[in-house]
Amino acid sequence: MKFWIVIFCLFLTLRAGEMPSVFLKPAREAEPFSLLPRPALNVAGHDCNDHAECEDGEVVAATLSVPKRNQELLALSFATAEARAVRDTLRIAGCFEWMPDAMTVYAAPVAGRVAMKVRPPQNVEAGDALFTVESPDWLRELALLEVDAKAAETKAGLLGARVEALKAAGRRDAGLEMELAEALAESERVKVELEWKKKAGGIGLRPVTSPDRPEACPTFAQSRGKVMALATTNGAWLDAGGEVLTLADPAKVWFRAEANTREAAVLKEGQQAFVETPDGEIEVALEIGFPDPQTPRVTPLFGVVQNPPEWARPGRAGRLRVVTKESAPRGVAVPDACIAQDGVKAYVIVRDAKDALKFHKREVTPGASDDVWTEVGGLRTGEVVVKEGVYELNLAMPVDGAKNRAPAGHFHADGRFHEGSH
Repeated sequence: MKFWIVIFCLFLTLRAGEMPSVFLKPAREAEPFSLLPRPALNVAGHDCNDHAECEDGEVVAATLSVPKRNQELLALSFATAEARAVRDTLRIAGCFEWMPDAMTVYAAPVAGRVAMKVRPPQNVEAGDALFTVESPDWLRELALLEVDAKAAETKAGLLGARVEALKAAGRRDAGLEMELAEALAESERVKVELEWKKKAGGIGLRPVTSPDRPEACPTFAQSRGKVMALATTNGAWLDAGGEVLTLADPAKVWFRAEANTREAAVLKEGQQAFVETPDGEIEVALEIGFPDPQTPRVTPLFGVVQNPPEWARPGRAGRLRVVTKESAPRGVAVPDACIAQDGVKAYVIVRDAKDALKFHKREVTPGASDDVWTEVGGLRTGEVVVKEGVYELNLAMPVDGAKNRAPAGHFHADGRFHEGSH
């Protein structure tokens, strides 16, 4: 009888909405770190009290607060929504290459033994010594020219003195004056030949006064550049004109790509274009080449760079981006990596404009794409979205449709999120 009386009392208590304290579940201990220190969430998991996005009809699925330190652990990266002409943008893969006049080959000016003064990939300036050539024949020819130059100068001086003496006596000798003119011309010719011989390998060669004097014929860089390759070894004997090394100008690079017939039909010579790489984006002037007879359906494209950055090196891959229509309509677009799928819905993680520690999961409507950027509905120009770390933040977001506040939790040192406390 007593058993049924107790059951009846419990029934009345439940009907009245009063639960005895002995049946209440003890409150959970405070969490060491709460991802959602917010007063309340609506059905969508978003607090509409302090965000204006709800008034614009944007669908915000959830909100998350992540401290700065945890953002660094997750290696989050961001991108800004921009107005881009995605529908009329053409992208073609290619890479940077040397321009035809970027390479300069330096050869031995005379026959002899080569002594290298530089090495790859050393940077050199105009006037720097590249190599020298120890050439006995060159030294001998230089010494003979010096002797001829001195003899011609002496002869011209003696003839000039005789002509001046005759003028002082009031007499003139036409034959002697003609001989003087020939001597002066010969002296000048020998001097020019001597100077040319001294500069056969470059600039600033020291004069040679004796064939027995140890001297080498140097070659100097005519412009700044980088040593690309050596065609011979140090100490090798080369004939006159033998290739020694190749110097390249780092500023003379362009971006080369290949377009098919359909792509080439919408491009114009001199059109503004951009080269996109992981390190950055640069503007180039588009030049359209002629197809090779062996591949008539492939048109070479060249993006000429005025002042290439340090990362624009030959062999570096990238994409040539060209807007085919000058008045192409622009829409709000974000990089493809910013958009993720949650079932059949697409979403992005938007950083709060007022609080850099808050992130909102927002549903968007993807549109046209150019394989790098995608037009989206539900974003405004200038909003910052997460690019790297979208899925990690989504795992820590409150469950879509949750009426109550999501469980608190914390991040581990490796960046993983864990609900509750240890």
